[in-house]
Amino acid sequence: MSSAFSFSNGGTTTSTGLGVGGGTISMETHGPDATWGNPPALAMTQVYRNPTTHYIVDWDQVYNSYYSYSDGASVGNLDMRSLARHELGHGLGLDHVADFYGTQQAMHLGLCTNAAININWGDNAGIRNHYPNDDEGYYLLDETGAVFALGGANSINHVNAPYYGGPNANNVIGYPTNKATYIDLARPRRDGYRVLASNGGVFSYGSAPFKGSAAGFLCGTCQAVQMASGPDSSYYWVLGSDGGIFAFPSPGAPFYGSAAGLLPAGTTAVAIAARPQGDGYWIVNNVGQVYAFGGAPYRGNVPAGTQTPIRGIVSSQSGGGYCILANDSGVFCFGDGSFQGSQPGFSAPRAIGRDPLGPGYAVISNGSGVSNGSTFTGGFTNYGRGTTPTAYAGIAATRKPIPPDFSIGANPSTVTVQRGTTATSTITLTSNNAFYANMSYSVSGAPSGVSASVSPSSVLLPAAASASSTLSITVPSTYLTPLNFTLTVNACGAGICHSTNVSVVVTL
Repeated sequence: MSSAFSFSNGGTTTSTGLGVGGGTISMETHGPDATWGNPPALAMTQVYRNPTTHYIVDWDQVYNSYYSYSDGASVGNLDMRSLARHELGHGLGLDHVADFYGTQQAMHLGLCTNAAININWGDNAGIRNHYPNDDEGYYLLDETGAVFALGGANSINHVNAPYYGGPNANNVIGYPTNKATYIDLARPRRDGYRVLASNGGVFSYGSAPFKGSAAGFLCGTCQAVQMASGPDSSYYWVLGSDGGIFAFPSPGAPFYGSAAGLLPAGTTAVAIAARPQGDGYWIVNNVGQVYAFGGAPYRGNVPAGTQTPIRGIVSSQSGGGYCILANDSGVFCFGDGSFQGSQPGFSAPRAIGRDPLGPGYAVISNGSGVSNGSTFTGGFTNYGRGTTPTAYAGIAATRKPIPPDFSIGANPSTVTVQRGTTATSTITLTSNNAFYANMSYSVSGAPSGVSASVSPSSVLLPAAASASSTLSITVPSTYLTPLNFTLTVNACGAGICHSTNVSVVVTL
């Protein structure tokens, strides 16, 4: 939203493009009357919302010519720039604040000065909460099992982290004997989550399916510390403090190995991260040693001397590396794990959550101080904390659900084939928004006598990856016409179909 605007005393200036949704703003100046109050108000803003979506579609602003204005406060004049910025804040949905140095302070007369010219952190936080970056949000988990949905869920314009429930309503976790230890976001749709309890119990909400529980399977003194799921949430792993892995559903879920028996004496497993492709995972212990299983590549351990215990690990966006959270809120990234910032020295971090669509991450802390005891990095905004939490146990960063989908392409898209021979084109499927499915092909448009098929005719398209097959076109030596035709290659999976065309030129 960028557009210049101007003002003129005693007149009307209109500017298009400033309103959310492409509305028009009318900015007028008027003298005082009974509707302006006593003392007369400086300006008025009227906001118009769509009654169904609640989106702001237009607003009008009126400025009172009873007062004298200037560009920058001067004796006997009010700063028009400050007042305009304040009223534009109302147009974007912000209310008044008590902060004297905030743009949205309830300005009047002498307060409408240079003090409010600069937008401060509170103004930024208000705007970002109404208009989150890429529709972001997060879920916070309390040890009692309470789930707090924050971010877009607090905004009238966005619902990015809907609340689906939590196991603490009737204290089914059994706190304080048993505690909630982790929250796992449902993938790829991000419209649900699972809560893990220290006894291995798993509680599912929204679209996250329940596939089994580790309750009763942990070693005598072991606790369930974290869990991780596959790209479509149809299977997941529960990590025990001894490094043991429990795969669900059982049988059916892939098992890539366990750190049980591998951990040095006196250490415990604290966190697990799955590759986005679902073909492996990493386990990290409390001193920062990493154990890689399946397709998850080992990229290194946390440097010696790092403040322990380690609190969490997240996969990189591509699955080629990872980032680890230390006890002083420092973040260490390995392989193609992308360092997005940290806050060393920040007290009592509890968990780190991966951005489901990018390289960032979000961190939750039980400490006090900066940002009300929590820190968010990698592009995530601090949208606050839950009400009166006992102690945080986990965070699941999310973004507004985007329907998973895939794209299809052909290379080359024009094929020349001589009679009596076979020509080929590579058909490539690419996963978008964590689309994951078994795909099947069909080909149409081949003239009589021409053979056209895709091999293999079915492929698995992993999340955040591509899969290729070969289109073969065979023209017999006796073929006559047509010499130019178009084949349509159709690919279907998970109820979604897309096609691409391949032009064929037959030479004699």
